[in-house]
Amino acid sequence: MKRYLKVFLLLFVALFSVTVYAEETNCIGGPEGTNCGDISAPIVTSPSDTKSTDKQFYADDTVTITENIDNTAFVAGDDVDVNSNIDGIGFIAGKNVKVKGSADYGFYAGYDVKVTDNEITDAFIAGNNITLTNVDGRTVYAAASTIKITDSTIDKLFLAGNTITLVGDFDDVVVDAGTVIIEGTIYGTLEVNENAVIERKGETQIEKIVTYKETEKTREFSKGNKYAALAIAFVTGFFISYVNLAIIGAILIYACKKAFDKLAKNKNDVGYLFSKIGVGLCLLIVTPIAALILLLTGLASYLSFIVIFSYIIALMITTPVVTVHYSNMFLKSIKNEYVRYFAGLLILQLVKKLPVIGGVVTFLTLCLGLGLIKDMLAKEKKEK
Repeated sequence: MKRYLKVFLLLFVALFSVTVYAEETNCIGGPEGTNCGDISAPIVTSPSDTKSTDKQFYADDTVTITENIDNTAFVAGDDVDVNSNIDGIGFIAGKNVKVKGSADYGFYAGYDVKVTDNEITDAFIAGNNITLTNVDGRTVYAAASTIKITDSTIDKLFLAGNTITLVGDFDDVVVDAGTVIIEGTIYGTLEVNENAVIERKGETQIEKIVTYKETEKTREFSKGNKYAALAIAFVTGFFISYVNLAIIGAILIYACKKAFDKLAKNKNDVGYLFSKIGVGLCLLIVTPIAALILLLTGLASYLSFIVIFSYIIALMITTPVVTVHYSNMFLKSIKNEYVRYFAGLLILQLVKKLPVIGGVVTFLTLCLGLGLIKDMLAKEKKEK
């Protein structure tokens, strides 16, 4: 039964995975009415020896990808090296992240992020150190302590950091920084916070400089493309939520390893799954009612406060508990238990963001988590 449940979950994720398709173009007037453009222009194709794959999920301590990916890709690990043409969106996260190739859209996060020889439409990048070299794109949003962009062709840059270095020729740039180092030419407008220090090296030329007050930072960063502004707000919120849950889960793995090991010994079939959802639903409804009755009647009022406090904490850790338990079941190929949890959490949080089905998954995760927590506490009590 466990095997069938695993297949069901994999099919479920595959069914609702996001795929980006290129816009179809209908051209006439060329040879036989099908050619778009000059027939003498060279046709760019992928090397014949470059392999392609439909695989979407990659997670391990060290992840190295060299084949092209014919779909949206989710990549997570400690050291991540991606050299691929991604036909979709690239979600790439890790401690040390290296990205080459191309993608429709990129969401990159890590302590040290290096993007080199990359072609992308829009990119959203967060980290401690970000380096972009020979990147071709429309819009890049980046936030880090230090950002360095060299020899890149990007229509619009939105950058936030302590030290930002720009080497080469650029169009429009919006920054919020302590120090901005420029070596090259800005043909458009440099919009910069009034407290920033601008250092020019060599024969630097800037067509126009506009300063703004610190309180105007949010408005300045979002002007011009409301959809991009909404996207970066979504990514920022997702990233903050993910980091918080990742920290909570890591603490639970360290502190409650024995409890999770005991939980894994249960018969984790479909019957067990739905029984825990049922138990969790009962706890979700009954617990606050019981605590309220105790509080209003004056019976064990101190106990009611403890119950309410415990109830709130239980709700906060439901997602990490569910993720740890089922990541251990379905992501056994990932040897490191922390990386295994981070990968499982990324998948679950992305599924939660899907329209309609995301709300259902969120509710079921809440109920299932409460049921699992009850099982963990019961086993701990029995063991004592």
